[in-house]
Amino acid sequence: LKPRRSHLTRRHALSVMSPLMDIETIVKPLDASDRALLGSALPHALTQPAHPFQTMLVETVRAALQVAHRSAMEGVAAANIALKATEEAAEALRSKSAAHEACKAKAAAEEANAAEEERATRSVLSKQESQGAQRDRLSEALRQLESPTGEPEAVTEILKSLKAEGPLVVAVPQAMRVPIDARASFDSIAIEEAARLLHEHLARLDAELQEGVEAARHAEAQRLGAWAILQVAQDEVQKAQQELSMAHGALAEQRLAGSKASAEAGRAAVAAAAAVARQAQQHLADVAAGMAALERATEVVAAPEEMVAKMASVADAPPASSFENTVDAGA
Repeated sequence: LKPRRSHLTRRHALSVMSPLMDIETIVKPLDASDRALLGSALPHALTQPAHPFQTMLVETVRAALQVAHRSAMEGVAAANIALKATEEAAEALRSKSAAHEACKAKAAAEEANAAEEERATRSVLSKQESQGAQRDRLSEALRQLESPTGEPEAVTEILKSLKAEGPLVVAVPQAMRVPIDARASFDSIAIEEAARLLHEHLARLDAELQEGVEAARHAEAQRLGAWAILQVAQDEVQKAQQELSMAHGALAEQRLAGSKASAEAGRAAVAAAAAVARQAQQHLADVAAGMAALERATEVVAAPEEMVAKMASVADAPPASSFENTVDAGA
């Protein structure tokens, strides 16, 4: 009889303890206030015969779990939607950030090109201005050379700058000081040679000035074009900046971004959204486990012999758990 008594005692302990061990699983997904109240009351409802109030309490727990299950499913759906939206926002932020950097690089290159065109235009205009001033000096020297009262010093300086031959540089001022009617043939030859030299340089300067006008027009067109292209590039940078700000805003709407660099903000936002989705999925799993545990507990109470027989067959299998050994020792 002693082994039989021990076996019955083990079965009896399992029939009592099994639903009680599920209590924590059953009430875990409920709100804190419901968890405390129902968790303390539910063990008293899992007995037979059941009083109507006990049945009402079990049904209250079942209804609370069903509500929690619907809420958990909605939470999972919302978390998955938020995760997808965050991933899309993070990808948009990454793309807009790359586009913004590309636009800035392009604008920097166009700015350097515009500056170079500006320097080239100034160089052309400066050369043209210098040639114009030189032409004016040659014209003035020619006027002085052909005038009866011309200043020999002015002509001499020009001839030296043109690297005229030494005898010509010496003879011209002397010939200019002689009245035109009194000039010898040598004086006239010196004046004519100086005039020829000045006309030759004037003709060359006129040709260079004409070429300079075309070069100046081309340089100015290049300069204006470069600045126009730069303006377009700067507008593109502003547009890219606006789009990047909008992408930051879209990510911030997920309340996950913070004030970090674009790539880091995107990764942090996606990681946080994924964590929320995992938490929602885990909560749904907890609710499902609680619902299953409640059904197991009510089945044990409603049909103890059948459920205890199943549990006892497992409990009889070696090795015995510390809990079963404790029950046997007590028996």
